[in-house]
This record gives sequence, C-alpha cells and structure tokens, in this order.
Amino acid sequence: MNIRWLALPLAGVLIAGACGGDGDTTSDTGRGTKPPDAAAGNAKNCPIDALESATAPVTVDVWYAFQGLAAKALEQMASEYNASQSKVVVNVANQGSYEEQLTKYKTALGKPESLPEVITGEDTDTRFMFDSKSIVSAEDCLAADPKASKIFDDLAPAVRAAYTVDGQLLPGAFAVSNPVLYFNKKHFAAAGLDTAKPPGTLAELRTVAEALKAAAIPGLEEPLVL
Repeated sequence: MNIRWLALPLAGVLIAGACGGDGDTTSDTGRGTKPPDAAAGNAKNCPIDALESATAPVTVDVWYAFQGLAAKALEQMASEYNASQSKVVVNVANQGSYEEQLTKYKTALGKPESLPEVITGEDTDTRFMFDSKSIVSAEDCLAADPKASKIFDDLAPAVRAAYTVDGQLLPGAFAVSNPVLYFNKKHFAAAGLDTAKPPGTLAELRTVAEALKAAAIPGLEEPLVL
C-alpha cells in the first residue's frame, strides 16, 4: 500500500508529504485537543509502524519545485539523512515550476505506482489534492500517532483554516510565509488617500486600488502589483 499525505504552506509554497509502506496499525485513534469543527482522522490510513516489518530499504521519492538555495538545502538534507541510516532511501527530484509539477502529478494519477511519496507544491493546490483522494491527511497520521499532535496544536487559527477541507487538516508540514504590502506614499497623496492609514483588509485594498486608478497618476499603469 502506497500512502501519501499532504502538507502545505501559506501564500507561496505547499508541501505535500507522504509515507509509504505495508500493514495496518492498531494505534489509538485519539489525539490532543482539536478545534470544534475538526474531523476525526482514520489511523488505518497512516500505518506509521510499517517500516518495522520492512525487509529491505524503503525508497521515498520526493518531488519538489524549489529553486536556488532552497533546492540545494533540500538535497543536502536528503543526502545527510540517507547517510545517517540504512532503512530508508530518500530520492529528491526537481520537477521545474509548481505548474509543471502539478501537471506531472495529475498525469501520474493515471498510474498510481508512479506517484511520489512526498510532493511540495503551492497552497492553491490544496483543494485539488483533497479531491484527488491520492493523499493521506495530517488528521489521519495524528490519529495514528497522538503524541505528534503537539506539533500542530499551536498552529495559528488562520493557518489551520487555510489548510483544512471538510474538517480535515491536510498538510503534514508547513512553510508559512508573511506577505508584505508596500505602498507609494507619493501616489497615495496624489490620489487624496491618507498615507497614515494603508489598507488593512481586502475590501480596503480594492477601494484604494480603484482610487489610485481613477487618479490617473502619470507613470502609474497598475495600482496593485502582486
């Protein structure tokens, strides 16, 4: 049985994690305190003790779309982990961009044995990964290993909500970024906007963008750039 469980980051990177192996688990299905809207996980979907019965090294394929130093760091971590033990061999493979990686994943769904055990991706892939039914949720693995719940119990409510579908917390790992908004005070002033009160909500951001656009400021082609 080849099992994949998802992990995602906010506003940029989504990490889909997976575990592979054979066998069932009889672990307790309870875990730490969960939000009232959280769904109970199914421990049988995440056989955390499967490695114990493995008679040969278990290969874990990891797909990623990181570039530059992030890619080198991941490759180094895999190399050091492989050198530290002999039960698991982690193979990391760069899939190009996040879009290219997702396309390859969708293609691989037609041949499940070709899917990787771990995949990184964008948070915008969350719904697709859930609907594909090709991953194991974090809730399932936490049900199999209640002690691991302390890793997730202090998640900020917004982060947990961003990666929860139908009451199931999906990711097994996160890389949450902190988007920063920069604004041009001269443009604000030219549009009659208060430079001491930048937008704090999406609704306010839209209002400000419309005001900047309507002001027809020379040289300002787009009021908002992501």
